[in-house]
Amino acid sequence: MARQPAAVDSAFAVLEAVAELGAGVSTRELVDRLPMSRATVYRILKHLVAQEYLVRTPDLRGFALGARVRALGVAAAGLMEPESAETAG
Repeated sequence: MARQPAAVDSAFAVLEAVAELGAGVSTRELVDRLPMSRATVYRILKHLVAQEYLVRTPDLRGFALGARVRALGVAAAGLMEPESAETAG
């Protein structure tokens, strides 16, 4: 059981690195950036692509945020709108 939270933390770290480094970030760039083994990064990337949190770039050389991350962003923006409306008034 102790390994699961670490796996979730690692997956979020990969997502955040892709977001920070931008669309087209390569596996090598992620391996260089993150404190995890290449095998771990590959495994997480494969899973995040399969779950549509990441997508491969058309040239298959890199990764970008996927539809499910965009959906989360839209949902979060919708939750924040009433708050912004209150502060604007």
